Amino acid sequence: MSPTEGVKEFGQFLYRMGYSKATFHCYGRLLHQLILFYQDFYDTREEYDKDRWDIRRIPGATINHNVQPHTWIDFTRLPEVFRPLVKRYARTLIAQGLAPSSIQTQVLSVTRFLQFILDRHYEWVDLGNLHREDMEAFYEVLRREGSARKERWYISRLIFVRKFLEHIQIRSYDEAPQVPTSHLIFFEDIPYRLEPVDEVIRYIPEAVLTQLDRHVDELDRPQYIPIVVLLRATGWRIADILNLRYDTCLVKSPEGWYIQGDITKTRVLNHRVPINHTVAGMLATLAEHIKSQSTAENNPDRFLFVYFRGQRRGLPFKAELVQRSMDRLAATVPILDDEDGSVFHFRNHAFRHSKAVELINNGMRLDLVQKWLAHASPKMTQVYARLLDTTMR
Repeated sequence: MSPTEGVKEFGQFLYRMGYSKATFHCYGRLLHQLILFYQDFYDTREEYDKDRWDIRRIPGATINHNVQPHTWIDFTRLPEVFRPLVKRYARTLIAQGLAPSSIQTQVLSVTRFLQFILDRHYEWVDLGNLHREDMEAFYEVLRREGSARKERWYISRLIFVRKFLEHIQIRSYDEAPQVPTSHLIFFEDIPYRLEPVDEVIRYIPEAVLTQLDRHVDELDRPQYIPIVVLLRATGWRIADILNLRYDTCLVKSPEGWYIQGDITKTRVLNHRVPINHTVAGMLATLAEHIKSQSTAENNPDRFLFVYFRGQRRGLPFKAELVQRSMDRLAATVPILDDEDGSVFHFRNHAFRHSKAVELINNGMRLDLVQKWLAHASPKMTQVYARLLDTTMR
């Protein structure tokens, strides 16, 4: 029995006994978790043979410890005839380093598509006879389902389905469509979303940064102060800052001090950017302090920002907690948005955008900005350059 079937039967039992929907939602969720636990506990098969993969048991899989980790990839909703195909595709995504949450989103999108295809062609065991008419019918269904959602929901589903079809065709899977993907999904089928540059690049106004610098030492969690300082100084993603190691994060060269760490998204190892003496001194003091408290039990991976006790012992701080601390500071001081005078709401990633704008405004060449931010291509860096206008200055 699948967890869904078990919960459904339990819900029918509660209904017959006269219990309310609230009771079902409470106990149904608990039953679902119990079924999954016991299934996983007694299932001794290889992880790739299961219908639910625990990403923690797959060597080399990417797990972001700085957010609430998504550790499962679930194939139970997939039509059984197509499960081996989608599992094979998911293994490739894991090898490419995609986060489990991203893989699960793609699996769900492909699942909806394959469910539609089987409803339309119940006898199919592959996609060999897939034609343009099938795709047009799928678009209509997807449009109806997404009518109450943003257009980006519709666009992302089509993009994930296209990626899936292109992948199995390029790699010559036996189940792949005979018609090329470009003849199944036309370029104009996926709407092109135009967004204003200032919506794509959500930077922090200079006036807000000035207020934050003035009050950063008033954060209610002092352990987050160095993180905010590094966000300002480096423009790195907070995940990369929280993954710094105390024994390798600071490097001295004849030219000066550098911060060093791995950029996980673009897979740049030992990436370095220059920092001034003040930031270097803070980093050296913190690294020495964390090293003195670390053991093989409480910090086996030598994280610079780490929990020494509790359920997350040995894991880095959570990114969202840093953001919440800054928001509490903004509400207390207060730190105000210079545009409308409201309390400013911080986003961790906005520091990265702000640093890029700062570097470009101060005359750094785009190729050097790209290198600083470890962008995989100049495309993203060029977006920042479009912000060079009188208002920004």
